[in-house]
Amino acid sequence: MLFTDTITISYVGASTSTSTITESANLRSAFDDSIPDSTTNQEITISCRTAGLKSARFVSDAAVTLKTNSTTADDTIILVADVPRLYAEDGEVGAIPFTTTNDITSIFVSNASGGAAHLQIDLLYDGTP
Repeated sequence: MLFTDTITISYVGASTSTSTITESANLRSAFDDSIPDSTTNQEITISCRTAGLKSARFVSDAAVTLKTNSTTADDTIILVADVPRLYAEDGEVGAIPFTTTNDITSIFVSNASGGAAHLQIDLLYDGTP
């Protein structure tokens, strides 16, 4: 089965432009749930073959910190409330979120924002080496 993500970016300023980037791959991992306040290193089981990453989206309605694979982290991703982190392999949309070459097996989430955080993670990747 093939999964497809579409990222549409609009710019409105002195002029206006809209760009659309479409990525497809055979695997998808996703998380969409609430993280309670005062949470430290709550483990989310989510997987991704980093070498095959096609697109990624991380967004939370509260500031949270994500660590990949362990609480000491292969990578640390800091999310600002309501500011999505996006990545698309075939377009200039953000930097690749993982610097590690290790595959992702879990993400540890910390929330000290003062309230529950609604966290969404979408990872689209090719599962074949």
